[in-house]
Amino acid sequence: MKRSVTLTINGSARTAEVEPRALLVHVLRDELDLTGTRAHVVKEMAADPVRRIGRLTVTVSVPSGRVASEEDRALLRRTADLCPVKQSLHPATLVDLSLSFGD
Repeated sequence: MKRSVTLTINGSARTAEVEPRALLVHVLRDELDLTGTRAHVVKEMAADPVRRIGRLTVTVSVPSGRVASEEDRALLRRTADLCPVKQSLHPATLVDLSLSFGD
């Protein structure tokens, strides 16, 4: 079931209907026309006590000028922190999340 999500991008409220598990980078790129947004994910596995993801390093790069205000940038950071995928990880998994705005 899709949900309505509203983000303020460059001072304009933008609403999109997205699946609950939609990735932030996909919503930005596909629904809110932040063309050029990229995500780079590095996964490191742990084997103790069982094999699982030990660390995720995620870098989201948004092209320069696409998200100008600090308020919008903070909203994107909060959205990334509340991502359902991130919330579903094992509690011992370390997550390094970085958002870059090209400036």
